[in-house]
Amino acid sequence: MNKHFSQYSLIEYGTLNEHDLKLIQQCRSEYNKLGFAYQLIFVRLLNKMPCQSPLEIIEEIVIYASMQLLLDDSHMEAYSLSRQKISAHQKTIINYLQLTPFNDQTQELLKNFIFQQALQFEPISLLQIGFVS
Repeated sequence: MNKHFSQYSLIEYGTLNEHDLKLIQQCRSEYNKLGFAYQLIFVRLLNKMPCQSPLEIIEEIVIYASMQLLLDDSHMEAYSLSRQKISAHQKTIINYLQLTPFNDQTQELLKNFIFQQALQFEPISLLQIGFVS
């Protein structure tokens, strides 16, 4: 898989904090802990959930998550087979990170935001055109 992040970004966004670790420790098995941490780091790095079928796996994230949790990275294979857990963890992560799904309503909000930002830049360009003439 072609990764879209640097090693610096992996460390910056992928380092689990105290709150993350408390949430991860609520998972029962080692493979669920690793899988949850993997998805949490994945979302922070790439701003999207990993595809579920099959589970989108980036080896660098698996290794970094396993190092932080002191778990064997081979647990990821068992986790990738548990579709229900993957989905449940995604819902928990969405709530934990206070993310909003991209739907028609958020698309309209984004469209309005971009339009408002464009309005702020347009007068400046008109002033520059006036100076050049």
